[in-house]
Amino acid sequence: MKNYLYGIFAIAFLAFTACTNEELPTPGTGPDTPAEHKSGEILVKFSPYVSEILDKTAAATRSGGPATRSGILSVDEVLDIVGGYQIERVFPVDGRNEERTRESELHLWYVVRFGDDYSAEEVAEKLSALGEVQHVNLNRTIRRAYNAGKKAMPLTREALAAMQRATRAAGDTGYPFNDELLPMQWHLINRGNLFGEKSIVDADVQCEEAWKSSTGDKSIIVAVLDEGVMVEHPDLKNNMWVNEGEVYRSKQDNDGNGYKGDVYGYNFVFDTGVISWDDVSDTGHGTHVAGVIAAQNNNGIGISSIAGGNADIPGVKIMSCQIFSGNAVSNSLATVRAIKYAADHGNDMVFLDTAGRLHIDEALMDELKAVKAEVKPSEILLVVDAMTGQDAVNAAKAFDEALGIDGVLLTKLDGDARGGAALSIRAATGKPIKFVGTGEKLDMIEPFHPDRMASRILGMGDMLTFIEKAEQQYDEKQARKLEEKLRKNRLTLSDYLDQLEQLQNMGDLSQIADMLPAGMAKGFDASQIDEKQMAHNKAIIRSMTPQERENPQILNASRKKRIAAGCGLEVVDVNRLLKSFEMLQQMTKAMTKGKLRGLGGMMGGMPNMNRMHGFGRKKRLK
Repeated sequence: MKNYLYGIFAIAFLAFTACTNEELPTPGTGPDTPAEHKSGEILVKFSPYVSEILDKTAAATRSGGPATRSGILSVDEVLDIVGGYQIERVFPVDGRNEERTRESELHLWYVVRFGDDYSAEEVAEKLSALGEVQHVNLNRTIRRAYNAGKKAMPLTREALAAMQRATRAAGDTGYPFNDELLPMQWHLINRGNLFGEKSIVDADVQCEEAWKSSTGDKSIIVAVLDEGVMVEHPDLKNNMWVNEGEVYRSKQDNDGNGYKGDVYGYNFVFDTGVISWDDVSDTGHGTHVAGVIAAQNNNGIGISSIAGGNADIPGVKIMSCQIFSGNAVSNSLATVRAIKYAADHGNDMVFLDTAGRLHIDEALMDELKAVKAEVKPSEILLVVDAMTGQDAVNAAKAFDEALGIDGVLLTKLDGDARGGAALSIRAATGKPIKFVGTGEKLDMIEPFHPDRMASRILGMGDMLTFIEKAEQQYDEKQARKLEEKLRKNRLTLSDYLDQLEQLQNMGDLSQIADMLPAGMAKGFDASQIDEKQMAHNKAIIRSMTPQERENPQILNASRKKRIAAGCGLEVVDVNRLLKSFEMLQQMTKAMTKGKLRGLGGMMGGMPNMNRMHGFGRKKRLK
């Protein structure tokens, strides 16, 4: 399951699905018909009942390689007419994966090659008429979308030195890794010191927080379907996937997987194990994508990456599945083979990465239609911004009419807590809101519950979501202990510290307030909660001895002075915290027995939380 953690890999273009028995569309008219395709070549899926005949034909060739005829009488008659000279399995025979290939009916797909006297459409029409043939597909042309005049240029030492001088001048050195270009990678860590100090602090993908959990895992293999990856790049070579059973540049299939010399992946453009990256027309994009994913971190050179590990912990492995090279035109055949190759060698998930777009852009909308026709997605979700109001509704309606969406993910609901856009989108499209985003982190994407949203809109809060968030932070034993302490008014500063941490772990306090019914949330002004002050409170408690936490009444002047010095604060801060804790004890004492239920009960008994300065309220000067 760890493979699902790293979703930023560059499987970028349009192909059949390689791990399913979904059928490909037949040639026809309309927008789904490819505008460009390779002449003299079509892709054919045969019916299962002729599988044995095809197997005998493949067995007569080495590893199921090309044959001149299929062995099926009706098919071979057509091949004779159109000048067919070669028929070959789309996916080579690989004993290690053949069972899975057959379960998916991928062994029934063949590429048929023929002369120039007949067009691909004419041959497709003739073969489609045969009962032995399920489907015929043109071998669609796939081109890169790039500006050849804006080719990436290698970074010079002079330019690097200038960047480093600018970083030092800004006085910003607090980076977790020593990679030369990390200070310039604002998308990973944004300190707000770039572009003439016009960059925005924390406007990044929050890698710094993610790295605290993991910098990568060598068991994860990421296939890059793009231009070739520079396999000897000093920032990548230690994180390249290696097929131990092969010999680089070998002309023999040493491991029997149907591909020769595939040590670091395979060049599907030119059908060779040699990965190329230095064609005069190459942009370096394959290497760039690989670097973003898995450049080795903290090695003192180059860039930092999402999951490249570090000097002590290896990162994810990069497999180069090359489908573009220079000006050479790629096609569906190369792409589907690349996806199947990746799946057979450790990759178990495929992402199709497309650019964002507006519904008014008809060309890009047509592109999406073509993607849908080729890959047959199991589900289409539209991501819309709750803050765009009517524009979100218009976009949802346009995409649904063009593609037939299955549902919507509504983002930025933290900025529009009542979610009026959800009602409008549902009314306009008839499609469900499946997920909502309430923040910038992955754990802030939640399933959408219409009844709970309706409750919020009506000012009744969302106690079910509140309780679920609280339950995520509490185990049953902990909750019972806390309840018993509250009943007996034996809450300690250690318990208070736990409550602060659990409350913060529940998420943004303003969002928590929105979940409470209007009566319960009265007096709770989340804008006055100071996260920094809450951090100070925790530091004060941690500076105390266990005895002082359990018995705060023993805190005399000298003890308070020592505690303040230990956490770098003032005695007045210690007194403020103790006053807050005293108020909390008074509240819990006043509550009737039996009304407390963990954190939910405690919050319900604190309608005047803003009076508790030590809890974390921003200080006001009078």
